[in-house]
Amino acid sequence: MTARLFAFLRTELALSPQRWRAIGRIVVACAIATTLIMTLRIPEGGWLILTILIVSMPDTGASVLRAVQRLLGTLVGCSVAIAFVIAFPQQPWFLVPFIGASIGVGIYLSRTAAAPSIPILGTLTMVLAIPGAMDSGSPESITRALWRLVEISAGNIIGTLCQAFLWPERPEKLLVEHLAKSLRYSRDRMNEVLLPRDQVVTNPERLAKSEERVMNSLAQWTNWLDNATHSGSGLRARHDDFMNLIGETNQVAVASQQIARIAASMATDGNFATFAPEISQRVEAIRERCRRYAAAIEAGVWLPELDALPPLAIDLSRAIVDVEGADLEAGVTERPSDDRATVLSSFLSIAQALDGMHDAVDFLRSESEHRSGARRSPLFPQERQTFSWKAYRNVRKADVVSAGKGALAATLAYIYLYTIDWPGGITAVVTAVLVCLDNYGAMILKSVLRLIGAFVGGFVSLLVILYVIPQITSLASFLIVTSLVFGLAAWVQTGSARISYAGLQIGFAAALCLINTHYPSTDLMPFRDRMLGIFTGLVIVLMVYGIFGEVRARIWAIDNCVETLRLLARCSTLGFRDVTPAREQSPLLGFRFEIFHRMSFGYRLLTESMYEDWFSRDKAATRAERAALRQLLDRIRSLQRVVLSLVWNRLDYQRRSDSSFGGRIEVEAVGRTLQEALEVFANRIDHVNRPDASALAAKVRFSEKLERAQLALEAHPVSSESSEDEREVHRLLHSQVGFYRDVEILLGLLAQDARDLHISPDRFSLLARLRGSERRPESPQFRPA
Repeated sequence: MTARLFAFLRTELALSPQRWRAIGRIVVACAIATTLIMTLRIPEGGWLILTILIVSMPDTGASVLRAVQRLLGTLVGCSVAIAFVIAFPQQPWFLVPFIGASIGVGIYLSRTAAAPSIPILGTLTMVLAIPGAMDSGSPESITRALWRLVEISAGNIIGTLCQAFLWPERPEKLLVEHLAKSLRYSRDRMNEVLLPRDQVVTNPERLAKSEERVMNSLAQWTNWLDNATHSGSGLRARHDDFMNLIGETNQVAVASQQIARIAASMATDGNFATFAPEISQRVEAIRERCRRYAAAIEAGVWLPELDALPPLAIDLSRAIVDVEGADLEAGVTERPSDDRATVLSSFLSIAQALDGMHDAVDFLRSESEHRSGARRSPLFPQERQTFSWKAYRNVRKADVVSAGKGALAATLAYIYLYTIDWPGGITAVVTAVLVCLDNYGAMILKSVLRLIGAFVGGFVSLLVILYVIPQITSLASFLIVTSLVFGLAAWVQTGSARISYAGLQIGFAAALCLINTHYPSTDLMPFRDRMLGIFTGLVIVLMVYGIFGEVRARIWAIDNCVETLRLLARCSTLGFRDVTPAREQSPLLGFRFEIFHRMSFGYRLLTESMYEDWFSRDKAATRAERAALRQLLDRIRSLQRVVLSLVWNRLDYQRRSDSSFGGRIEVEAVGRTLQEALEVFANRIDHVNRPDASALAAKVRFSEKLERAQLALEAHPVSSESSEDEREVHRLLHSQVGFYRDVEILLGLLAQDARDLHISPDRFSLLARLRGSERRPESPQFRPA
């Protein structure tokens, strides 16, 4: 256990040049704020420090966006607080219900709004600005609200300027660098299947680290793209090209990771894959293309000779058909051939993605070399969505219930604090609001990080107060000491999402203990109030959710898997001549963008489900559940890769041929059956823990259609007199059959995964014990940041 903890901390706290720069920006901003607080005697200056920590994101785009959102939220919160204290002076029977209702509205909007930071920050500002229920209406309360607005606005300005001008990290630059790095990693992973058995990487820790890198990269890339779009860098006009490039790079990463995983599995079992020299040459060409594209993307220049390179997918597909044969390309049911077919299919997906990059890198070409006819398809509709109030009219019962539970916990904390006349414990209300924003796993993680961060920040501040503060005689020496403490907070905050929230708490606790007065103070009361306030808030949250419960991360992950399969079912209909997707079925940036969000969200929920196991009695069973859920997510991700590659193949086929080639009708029939099969599988997973044979029956129907299509193609071979166009059509149809065979294998494995998957009932809450485990009656939305 200790070894795992130290390994975790060593990974999370590892320093890099980028992290040193981020720490430096935060420390300088905090030093400027401390100087202003001490010289201008700003009351409760700790909130200025907190604002700087909140807006200090890893890149400028995020900081600008966060600063604007926090300022808007603060304006709303201060306005509501001032309105309340004026409208209900010393009338707690009106003030407290209105506070509770406002908290509920803020929590609900934070779960459903496009910019969740605004309502939740407005709610927190209102809670912090409103005084005791019996003291409202006094001039001090309005002064407090106005000072809070000034402090947060100043923190926004200082933090944003430091992020923008001190060693700035531009999100577009980070995005380009990491896309190039991902292609290089993918090149190395592809090589695993070509190595001798004793040289293949089979270490579970290295494989898990590589898996986690691929799993988390997509969410990080899309975040950087959104941040760059909002940073005023001119990227908005190139947003679609960047999104397509992200999609192609992610497809390469996912397929190469699958190759590395299969190579490790085969090496562990004592097997290895051998390929004909013609195919090995194509694989080396794919690896070389990854190297060249990575260098071009990193350098920011796409040379004309790269556009002159021959397509990889066509060449590889022909080699598979000619050398290995159509049956080998399709795969059969024995395990070694399954692995071999999956590896070939993965290489074909990588080749297709690399070929597709040519249409996504116009921003790297000179103006005279821009392509006028870049690839466009129903997968990437170009119309822009306009704002609509329709989404806000659809009130979701699940979110209303969750917001009501959070508002109840915060209101109980508020009443308790002012019943015992303890205004310093307002962090209890803040804790109740922040912790209740998510599922059980995320709530547990945030509670633990909040406690650890507050304790570490308070303990370090205690040491400074006892041993350093008595020796300080000037502002300069005080700045040195506080900068070291805030540097520790910044070091933790610039880590991953697993520890960054603790860094924020370290900095805030230190600010309350060291910066809240206008001189070096030895007062320990702020530390005591903060720790007791957090404990009080957590106890009240535990009481409320111990009675009413909340959705579990693994249940949410199951629902997310169901929605991903249904989305894939809709996507699988694209490419047929008689199927034109409706506008509502073609969201901005296409199915791929939404599927990518779904997959990254599912893996994040899987990680959060791990924290629910901390309080489980049967840890072996919960570990088995999580392993089965990860297997299910991996299957769906593999299915996503094959389906998207299949759709591109189908679109290519439709562009090349208007003739009725022999076997075409039978192949299209397989594709039309695929949508039905995916819908059946989605319904099967939605009814987990129940015996259901519908998935196996759907897989059998799909296999029967596929067998007929394969026989039809064999009955219409290409003759020596066939034209080049007919040969190309024949190759594309054979490739489609190969992808369908890969889908058949994955559906068989997915049916087995769904049959073996078992989710234990919710035993966390009293209500769940009385009525059984809760399932969300509606499809879950993406959780806000």
